[in-house]
Amino acid sequence: MGEDKKRGLGGDKGKIESTARQHFKRRQTQDRH
Repeated sequence: MGEDKKRGLGGDKGKIESTARQHFKRRQTQDRH
């Protein structure tokens, strides 16, 4: 049970990191203009 919970958290973390990276990239391009 504990392992399954850890695995779920890891998946969520990866999703959050990917979305955050996209937002960061978008912000950089906006600043450049």
